[in-house]
Amino acid sequence: MAAHVKLVLILTFTAHVTALTFGGSGNNYGELMEEFITRGYSFPTSNIDLNVLANIKDYFQDGTIRTNAKMILEFLEELNRNLQDGNVRAARNIRAAGDSQNNTSNDQTNFLTEFFKGITDNGIGSLLTSFFGNGTNQSQNLSLSTIQRILGVANLTSVLPQAGSSQLINTTMSVYMGMSSAFSSAPQECRNDLISMVGGIATGQGWALSMLDALGKPPAGVTTGRLKWWGDFDECQAVDTPTLNGQYCKVQVFIAGYSFLEGAQISLEEGVCMPRTCPSETIKGLMFPVFLGLSQSLPQNIRLYVYNVGCRTEHLDFDGKAVAMTIVCSGIVLVLIVSTLFDVYIAMKTKSVSEHKQQQTPDLPKLGTLERTLLAFSLYTNGKKLLNSKKSAGTLTSLHGIRFLSMTWVILGHTLALNTNIFDNLATVAPVWISWTSFQAIFNALVSVDTFFAISGLLVAYLTLKELNKVKSALKFNWFMFYFHRFWRLTPVYMLLLGIFVAFGKYMGEGPGFYQGDIPACTEKWWTNLLYINNFVYPDDTQGGCMAHTWYLANDMQFYILSPLIIVPFFINPIFGGLMSVLFLGATWGACIYLGVKYQWPPITNGGGVDSTNQGKMFGEYYIKPYGRMGPYIVGLVTGYILYRIKCKCRMKPVVAVLGWIVATVIACLVLYGLHDAFNGNPLSVGVSVFYMTVHRTVWGACVCWVVFACATGNGGYINTLLSWKPFIPLARLTYCAYLLHPLIMYIYSGSLREPMDMTMISLVFLYFGFLVTSMAFAFIASVCIESPMMALEKVVFGRSKKKPKDSEKESQVLDEKPIIPTVFTNGYSNKELDPSAPELKEEEAKINAVMNEKQPVYY
Repeated sequence: MAAHVKLVLILTFTAHVTALTFGGSGNNYGELMEEFITRGYSFPTSNIDLNVLANIKDYFQDGTIRTNAKMILEFLEELNRNLQDGNVRAARNIRAAGDSQNNTSNDQTNFLTEFFKGITDNGIGSLLTSFFGNGTNQSQNLSLSTIQRILGVANLTSVLPQAGSSQLINTTMSVYMGMSSAFSSAPQECRNDLISMVGGIATGQGWALSMLDALGKPPAGVTTGRLKWWGDFDECQAVDTPTLNGQYCKVQVFIAGYSFLEGAQISLEEGVCMPRTCPSETIKGLMFPVFLGLSQSLPQNIRLYVYNVGCRTEHLDFDGKAVAMTIVCSGIVLVLIVSTLFDVYIAMKTKSVSEHKQQQTPDLPKLGTLERTLLAFSLYTNGKKLLNSKKSAGTLTSLHGIRFLSMTWVILGHTLALNTNIFDNLATVAPVWISWTSFQAIFNALVSVDTFFAISGLLVAYLTLKELNKVKSALKFNWFMFYFHRFWRLTPVYMLLLGIFVAFGKYMGEGPGFYQGDIPACTEKWWTNLLYINNFVYPDDTQGGCMAHTWYLANDMQFYILSPLIIVPFFINPIFGGLMSVLFLGATWGACIYLGVKYQWPPITNGGGVDSTNQGKMFGEYYIKPYGRMGPYIVGLVTGYILYRIKCKCRMKPVVAVLGWIVATVIACLVLYGLHDAFNGNPLSVGVSVFYMTVHRTVWGACVCWVVFACATGNGGYINTLLSWKPFIPLARLTYCAYLLHPLIMYIYSGSLREPMDMTMISLVFLYFGFLVTSMAFAFIASVCIESPMMALEKVVFGRSKKKPKDSEKESQVLDEKPIIPTVFTNGYSNKELDPSAPELKEEEAKINAVMNEKQPVYY
């Protein structure tokens, strides 16, 4: 392996330089010599036979590689401006090759054997100097020592195969052939600058040596998978001469036939410093044959393919999109400032910020629609609402903790999944970490999103059924507001952040991994995000389109649109609703089974199955599609109906409550940790894989719904106390904006790094908490500036205000907020302060008992 690596390094650097002297279509070599003499070049005509050049020309024109005389002349003209003095040798080996050619009756194999013997015996410098002269005018000659300094190697005999190696011949010829084609098709300015760069290196000019020094070089540990050779980004970008500027480009090479992890695609990344006049397509064309040719020196099943070249410019001017978004953001900031100042003015006038909302206050004039619209954008009022930790009566308080903790889990999973491009030792640490059972909580964190689907379905059913109960008829229900409220709740902040990303994304950072360009999926298909259909538009795109993580929002909106088909039947008749739930769940499972069997998919997108051939399709065809994710949402709808039906009152016997928690915990652990062996040498069969991928999300959603149900009905004990902790209330309000923002923050951070990182568990922890805190901080800004004002504006326009609860609702709120259902966690009572023997609770206990006597709670 070490010999292969050494060969790769030498051939790579050699091909970078020497192939620039070959290219294009064939020309008459007699005319070439005449042109040399006309331009004043001293060519070793006494030491080289034109027939030899003709024989070389014939071979090159025979489909392997062609030599372009014009390019060689241009190359010589640029080099000879600053050539150093030195003695050169005649190409005696090429002469010998010509003699061999004449004696073997056009036996090209023997000719090439001798041709490359001259290279390996005397160095590539001898070959080049035989073309570039050793005559009397030494100021126009290229010295052998200079050529060897360019190549970085004086003799290749120690690493290259000996004469007669067909592998070396085929490799070098294919490299030269491919690079010559790319060079000949490059823009003229690029070709000139490439020649100037090589000439600058040959003459030892500082700017050119900086470009050479900035080239990515293999670090220690290449054989252990350290394949990120980024080079020096800043050194390359700092090259600035009157005639040439440096441009950092990162070449990404896919390594086919090798992987340290099932389903993982391994790539080598090398930073190169090229003239800024060369487009990335040209550089890709130059590098592609280099790495493809180097594949010949690697084990037979391994191939290297350049699949992408990304180049960075020094500075990007604002385009029309950036200017327009700057104007929009400036207008929003202006409105926020004016609104906040107006709010402060009212607060000072009334001596209380909250009094201006109560129209009966005599000191405050009645506010009109315009004033209330302006106040909807007040940073002070919205910030105060956002940070309020007061528990509202009648709410499912455990959901606050579940939402926030689940979001921290999502960010944890993305800290690893979305930043693998910056970790240099992934091949070393990943197999070790995957062998840990505990690491499955991160590796299989995919189910964290299903938690949100479950609680989303639960809340939609629970709250909608309560509203339906008020109007007593599904026909009288305001379905327009049902859908509009959801769209208005999600879309404004979503679209603004998407617009900021589209307009300013390429200006937000710079570095080896930062993409300085427009994302076609965003600039051309942004409307699919607006319509929440982006998960269907790119079925074959493993990145999921613009802002890839928003596939979740598309699914959630699609589930919300379909939810009345289950909620209304439940409202009419429980059996009807149950049948509709089973129908939807059966359709979801059926689609998963069909696709899993058809493509032989593993249990999850990370692998774990016996066959990973079609694993790449799993993301686009299953992971982001509604038929692959609706299971937990359906379970949430059913649970929401049950809570509505029993009014969050359910007395369980202690043994039943304990059994419920044990069963839910065991099943959740099986879902989360059950794939450990599958990733450690015991992959699941196709049948078991299909079974797992079909049901595990639904089962996980059921476990989450049990937690909500138990806590809402007073059977949560200390778990409910923890999840209902007051600080979770404002943090939970930030989870939506945090979900939108955290991948963008990771993208900016990882793209701006100058060097790859060594991944350790400690570094992962610090990186995670950095992303978590930063995401929540920016989520607060986005929420207080956009999300909260839009929700307040909806209330102004549509008059969505809170009404005073009726007596029956007050009784239900008392039960929801302070249940006294006995549990096994606190000596028979769910909360110590609710002990009915306390004198101050006698009156409250009487009210509760009166309500409970009207309808006995359900036992399980």
